[in-house]
Amino acid sequence: MSGSPCSPVTQTLVPEPASPGATPSSSPRRPLPDGDYPDKGPSTWGISCDDADTRKPPLWRHLLDNDFFISQPWDLSYYWTVRGSENLHIYLWIAKDLAWAESWYWPAMLFGSAAVLWCFVLLHHAVAARNYEEIYMWVGLTLWLVANFVWMAGEVFNDDDDFVVPRAAHVMEAAIAWILAFHLFLKPLGVFQSYDYANSPYDRPGLVPRFSYFRHWRQYENAHTLCWLGKDLSWNRLAPVPWVLCLVPTLLIAADFVFVTGHPKRRMLDDAAHYLAQLLWVVGNLLWALGNLFVDADTDDDPRFVFQMRPRGAHMRWYAAWALFAALWPIALLYCVWLPLTVSGHFRRSAARTGDGAVDSERGEAGVAGAAAVAVAVAVTNALHR
Repeated sequence: MSGSPCSPVTQTLVPEPASPGATPSSSPRRPLPDGDYPDKGPSTWGISCDDADTRKPPLWRHLLDNDFFISQPWDLSYYWTVRGSENLHIYLWIAKDLAWAESWYWPAMLFGSAAVLWCFVLLHHAVAARNYEEIYMWVGLTLWLVANFVWMAGEVFNDDDDFVVPRAAHVMEAAIAWILAFHLFLKPLGVFQSYDYANSPYDRPGLVPRFSYFRHWRQYENAHTLCWLGKDLSWNRLAPVPWVLCLVPTLLIAADFVFVTGHPKRRMLDDAAHYLAQLLWVVGNLLWALGNLFVDADTDDDPRFVFQMRPRGAHMRWYAAWALFAALWPIALLYCVWLPLTVSGHFRRSAARTGDGAVDSERGEAGVAGAAAVAVAVAVTNALHR
C-alpha cells in the first residue's frame, strides 16, 4: 500500500501477539476481520501508525461512507412513514411562513392549505399505531395550525388584522388549554398507557429526553410544541413578557434537538438536518415577532422582497424572511448527500456487507426512480419560472 505510514486505511490494524523476546513496537500487525471493528463497523477508518494519531478522516469521507447514519435510502414511500410525513409537514409549513413573510398570496395559501390537510395523514399514522396519546396531541397541534392559517390568510388576503387576529387567538387558547390538560391531569393520572409498539414509530433508537419527566423522546417533542404554541399566542396578543418566557424554552429545546442528534456519538444526519431547519424556523419567527413587539408594528410589518439586498426601509420582517429561507438549506443539503448515496447503491452495499436484508435492491431501484422524479420536478419548476 502506498502513502505515508500514518495515512488512513480502510481496515483497523492491531498488533499480532508478540513473539518471545520481541518488543511491542516490532510486533507485526494484522487487519481485523471485516465487521470486527470495536466502534463503528466495516466503514471505520483506522490509522496505521505505531503511535496514537489524533487526525480524523475528512468530512467528505464521512459523507461518502454514510458515517453520519442516514437511516434509509430515499424513495417516495419515505413520505408515508411516520417520520417522513412529519418531515414533509415541516417543509410545507416553513414554505408557508416564508410566503407569509413575503406576502405572496397564492404560495401562502397553497402551502398553508396543504400543511393543514396533511395533518390528517399524521392522524392516520397515530390511529394506525393505536397511539392514543398521539391522537390526543394531534387535536392540539391541528387547532394551533388552523389558528395560524387563519391569522396568515387574513393578513395576506386583505391585511385585516382586526378581524382575524382575535379569532386566531381564541383557537390558539383552546389548543393550549387542550395540551395543558394533558400535562396537568391526564399524564399524572396515567390515563394514556405507554406501549412500545405504539411509541416505536415516533421514537428513534438512542434518543433519550434530557429530563426524566418525559417517558420517551416523543413527549419531549410535544413539550416543544407547547412552548412554541405559547410563543405564537403571546405574539398574536402582542404580549412581550409571556412571549419572552415562552421563547426561551422554545429556542433552547430546538437547539437541544440539534445537539443531541448531531452529537459525534450519534451523527444522525437526517434527523439533525430537520431539527436544524426547525431551529432556524424558530429564529425566523423570533426576528419577525421582535419587530411587532418591540418596534412600531405599523412601520415594521411591511414585507420586503427577501432577495433584494437590504432594501431601504427594511425592518425585522425582512431579516425574518431570510432566516426562514435559510431554514430550507439544511434540508436541501441533506438531500444533496442523501440522493447521491441512494443512486450510487451505497445502502445496498451496506446491507450486503452487514447481512441486513431490510435494504434490498428493489428499494435501491425505487430510490433511483425517486431521484429522477425530483430532478424532473425541479426542471419543470425552473421552466415555469422562466
